[in-house]
Amino acid sequence: MVISGEPDPESASLEDWLVYRDHLRSLPAKDDSLSVALAIANTQIRKLQGMDNTGIVA
Repeated sequence: MVISGEPDPESASLEDWLVYRDHLRSLPAKDDSLSVALAIANTQIRKLQGMDNTGIVA
């Protein structure tokens, strides 16, 4: 499955990511690419909410 419409990680707003995540949740096919896209969206949402406390150092 090819998923399009991902917001730009550098400039997208919290609202952009919330809308994108809702769109992903509405897709019928549940496959690996959808799971990855949802994980990315959720991470960006947490980051923008200032709640990214994963402890991962890159």
